[in-house]
Amino acid sequence: MPMRKAKKFGEKAENTLKRFKGVEMAPSLISIVDKVPNIAALHFEEGIGSFFCFEGICCKKSGSPRTYYILPVVSYRIKDFDTMTPDLEGAEIQYLRVSESVYDNLIKIEDAYGDLEDMDIQITTEDEKFQRFVIKPVINHETGLPKKASWRHNDALRNKVVSYLEKSYEEDVEMSLGKQLTPKEYMDARGNANSGPKVPDPPQSEDAEGGGNNVPPPPDMGDGGGKEGEEEDIPFSEVSEEEMEVLYE
Repeated sequence: MPMRKAKKFGEKAENTLKRFKGVEMAPSLISIVDKVPNIAALHFEEGIGSFFCFEGICCKKSGSPRTYYILPVVSYRIKDFDTMTPDLEGAEIQYLRVSESVYDNLIKIEDAYGDLEDMDIQITTEDEKFQRFVIKPVINHETGLPKKASWRHNDALRNKVVSYLEKSYEEDVEMSLGKQLTPKEYMDARGNANSGPKVPDPPQSEDAEGGGNNVPPPPDMGDGGGKEGEEEDIPFSEVSEEEMEVLYE
């Protein structure tokens, strides 16, 4: 597709599905489209990236997968921060990826305020790096009840959201979350990631063929005391939960 100029600032390409990410010091406004989540068990390895658990050797090599709850959302730009009024023209379909603890909080919000799919929700990001945030409904101060989900009350936006969810969402969200690998593809990818770049042979001088000034080979660094072909025992430092969150970003 040839390059084109956006019609206005804030316009985004519509052929990509992005994960919702909050920004510190800037409240976000969303509506949950479907409160029944997709559940994804994901691994992450350097050199491979994020990939779906296939309940096999991936768990032996990479450890237990992390389980996430995936919810389609409409993410709004905010027109009025005092009333948390959305700009419907700048709305974008995204997905919200949350841990079980955040999913539990969403369940509590529905228990307290009613249908989670029919309310606007404010997200305040406390830690942008690790995507830790506080979620609460936007309350109508006149009624004391949550404000209705804005996208559902705009015909053009509602039709756009419903059409996308029916046609493309499932495939797009899987592609965004991670790779789907077979056991063989996983082991091949792991081997490629661990092999590293091949170090080229040292250069030789112009008269090398005549037995001249060859560059000497690198010094022998020893084999660590092991036999040829054996792997050394390398101490493993456990990765913290916070470090794992960064890896899965």
